[in-house]
Amino acid sequence: MMDMRFLEDLLDAALRQTPGASDILLSPGSPVMASVAGELRPVTGGLPDMLTEADTAAMARALLEEKPHAKADHAATGSADLALALPSGVRLRANVFLRLGATAMVFRRLPEAIPSAESLGLPRLVTEAAAALDGLVIVAGATGSGKSTTLAALIDLINQTRAVHVVTLEDPVEYLHPPKRAIVSQRELGPDFQDFAGGVRAAMRQAPRVILVGEVRDRETAEAALRAAETGHLVFCTVHATDCGGLVSRLAGLFEPAEERSARAALAGCLRLAVAQRLVPTVDGSRAAVFEVMAPTLRVREMIVHGETGEATFSEVVAQGKAHGMQSFASSLGRLLLGGRISEETVSLYAPDRATAVRIIDAVRAAAGKKDGDAPLKLELDRR
Repeated sequence: MMDMRFLEDLLDAALRQTPGASDILLSPGSPVMASVAGELRPVTGGLPDMLTEADTAAMARALLEEKPHAKADHAATGSADLALALPSGVRLRANVFLRLGATAMVFRRLPEAIPSAESLGLPRLVTEAAAALDGLVIVAGATGSGKSTTLAALIDLINQTRAVHVVTLEDPVEYLHPPKRAIVSQRELGPDFQDFAGGVRAAMRQAPRVILVGEVRDRETAEAALRAAETGHLVFCTVHATDCGGLVSRLAGLFEPAEERSARAALAGCLRLAVAQRLVPTVDGSRAAVFEVMAPTLRVREMIVHGETGEATFSEVVAQGKAHGMQSFASSLGRLLLGGRISEETVSLYAPDRATAVRIIDAVRAAAGKKDGDAPLKLELDRR
């Protein structure tokens, strides 16, 4: 019988056989597959040679029975996210989904320790945001771009340095934050609260200094997050957008046209920092984050209220904002290339366009050619 114990044993066995695996994929018509350095490989030692539709459906039912909220999501949308702790102590983030009417599952291994801001290479303005007293810090990126990990590192930094109450609203809870200097009250969508907007409103009655909103998906959540930031709380949240300009458009677009101007004004008034990130492959087979960082200068606030124009876009303002600590994706890619962590091919693949890729590669080659002894290399890609 493929019950929860069977699934846990299968996952433990797969992870033991592939210690470098980041993900385990259970899909009908295939053996158990592990993703190692971005490539799938079969895991067959003592495991089923081939999973059937009945196998994956039975394991998914066992998993979802323990998570009623995820079960409801799966029934309504065909997919569900949840967290899972194996008897071995390994924590996983799971996604259960339908494809061609059959059930498949992906399990991502979560690090046992929360990565530090330094190990993630977070830019200076991002780590400094953890010391802010109030305002809104927004982290944007596609699914799987590392947003949750960045926020976990920032919450851990607050936990280490500030004696405050932090309330997190997550779907699902991924990283655990034991008490250090702070108390971190972690709440999970479903078991602990029913929707993000209601969770934010409830959090404001729980005497927090810091609130983390796992994802801003709708107008009600955006409005609640803005209200919390305007009333003296430091609010961290994520949105699905590819860059800082898209982040502003995404949030503004959640509101009705009659409300958008006031929503933009509220965002301009309380924004503490906007960050967008992407993951790129490194030369050692792992992945590293590249960042776009936008500080709320007067010009940025005006553009949030009035929108981009043909004369100025958010990406151009970021590229010109080095004096304010801003950073473009191009600059971030250049630093990784200069440090030998990524290849020129990766720059060509992930730069915004070919001209930018050529500019990054030429700048790094020039900087490397000017190296004098052990003097640090400097890379000038963004304009002051």
